[in-house]
Amino acid sequence: MALTVERAGFVYGRGTAYSSRALDGISLTVSPGEVVLVLGATGSGKSTLLRLAAGLAPPSEGRVLVDGVDTAGPDASRLRGRVGLVFQRPEAQLFAETVAEDLAFGPRNLGRSERDARADADEALEAVGLDPEAFGRRSPFTLSGGEARRVAIAGVLAMRPAYLLLDEPTAGLDARGRAAVLGVVAEAKRRGGVAVVTHDAEELLPLADTVLVLEGGSPVFVGPAAELLARPAPLEAAGLAVPPVLDVQVRAVEAGARLPMLTLDPALAAEILAASVRRAR
Repeated sequence: MALTVERAGFVYGRGTAYSSRALDGISLTVSPGEVVLVLGATGSGKSTLLRLAAGLAPPSEGRVLVDGVDTAGPDASRLRGRVGLVFQRPEAQLFAETVAEDLAFGPRNLGRSERDARADADEALEAVGLDPEAFGRRSPFTLSGGEARRVAIAGVLAMRPAYLLLDEPTAGLDARGRAAVLGVVAEAKRRGGVAVVTHDAEELLPLADTVLVLEGGSPVFVGPAAELLARPAPLEAAGLAVPPVLDVQVRAVEAGARLPMLTLDPALAAEILAASVRRAR
């Protein structure tokens, strides 16, 4: 049971004079109980990869399987509701007169009763830190950018997908909104598999089990998050900034410090560095 991308490639405008390769040779597995983080600069193919994983486009090469079913095969209809994708622009997903109606649409369309659909909508709003009573009656088009982002995530959560795919989920959110989304990712991991794409590693890397780093549509790293933390060079190779707290530790190691581990927790990093200085005296 897993969402599996096998040696997938994708070419926009294939067979035309304007063809452009977006992905090449991507293999990745998202298992239940796991968070997979896909990192890369703008234009690296992150969003295209999510579209393939969600079955919105067939790969030009390779294949995508959801629990053993090919998303481009004859049995793809069996996958309805198994994968939920939150797009990078939340306003693209909001359409109904009220937030409650918007969120209930997906569960209702999957065959749930009106009562269950409404309950799923309320639960999803609470999961992203929004009060159903306060927000349920509002028009989606009166929401702030951060509120719209959280409601869009709730709309996918309400369908209870086995695999949740998030495209830059913390973009445009304030500190409270980002904390709510990080909580959603942690809870979604308990319920199923999660894949998150972003260009900012600092907030989401601590939640990740596996990391894929893309550069120009090709993988420059795929493996355990702990391995990338210990050797963050692939981030720089992909044109990404190494999180400052991690960069300080890397520079300390390069200067000769012996650190038992590298961490993104500022408080723990400070303790480790201070202990290293005391040992060096």
